[in-house]
Amino acid sequence: MASQAKLIEELRARVAELEARLAALEPAPGSTSGQPGEVRVGGQPVRLRPLSPAQWVLALKELPGFLLAYAVQEARGQEPEEALLERLVNTARQWVVACAIDPCDPAMLTIPEAQQVLVEVSRQNGLDAQLAEFFRQRLGQTAGSGSAALRSPPQPDARAN
Repeated sequence: MASQAKLIEELRARVAELEARLAALEPAPGSTSGQPGEVRVGGQPVRLRPLSPAQWVLALKELPGFLLAYAVQEARGQEPEEALLERLVNTARQWVVACAIDPCDPAMLTIPEAQQVLVEVSRQNGLDAQLAEFFRQRLGQTAGSGSAALRSPPQPDARAN
């Protein structure tokens, strides 16, 4: 009986070990890659792990409006407003702090590096695909209703009342 209990204990330990190894191999929610991404911060390479699930959800809430404002300014040939650039750099810094595997100083992040952080974290976490779907749905809702509808929030369906 003692040998059977010992065998069960060994099997449970092996299962726990395999589950831990599997968890390390599985990407975080939304991640398209299990491999760390890499960006530069202050000119130094920094490896990034995927966002945590809570950060991923928050990023999906913040990014569409931010990217739309940035794209509109670029489409109009305008230089991005200082507040928008600050928001870009601050968001990138938050993501670097949350995801950096390697030690780095987020205060050294330049604007071009911040843009690359946003691109890499979005790609690594599948946010780019989520955002593409968001904008595709948004454009589908507003097709035929003019460009003003794209900028305004969706109107409630009158039939729902």
